[in-house]
Amino acid sequence: MTDSATQPGEQHHALARLEGTWRDTEAPTAEGDTVPVGIYENRFILDGFFMALDFRQMRGSTPEYGMHGLIGWDATSERYFFHWYDSLGGSATRIFGKFAGDQLTLEGSDPVCGGHTRFTWTFAGNDNTHVVTIESSEDGASWTPAMKTEYRRVLE
Repeated sequence: MTDSATQPGEQHHALARLEGTWRDTEAPTAEGDTVPVGIYENRFILDGFFMALDFRQMRGSTPEYGMHGLIGWDATSERYFFHWYDSLGGSATRIFGKFAGDQLTLEGSDPVCGGHTRFTWTFAGNDNTHVVTIESSEDGASWTPAMKTEYRRVLE
């Protein structure tokens, strides 16, 4: 099929801001210290309808954490979804949201931890830097930061 109904639309193309390899900007705090280094490798899959996210966190050469996720556009509800699995063994979590300017915010209930989870990607003007903020909430109204990290695109 090649008609327009089977082609990615503008909502899919908006995810291109996430495409590529991204590395966090944390640096060692003292000589000889090692800090975790996070790397995202994001790519379009299934003819551009979905963005696959593969994240790994390393401390030196030791893997500490991994995550595989999928972001897509749900045309029925007119919102994005993020569905992920991680190396902590949690079940799949699926959260929803939209772009607003330079931010993609997705949130929803978290069956693993209970309560709610919110992910926000905030992009810099040049699209080579973004900040990922993860927050949690017991009631979906009052949010507590769990992580905030800046990532820079790895230019090849």
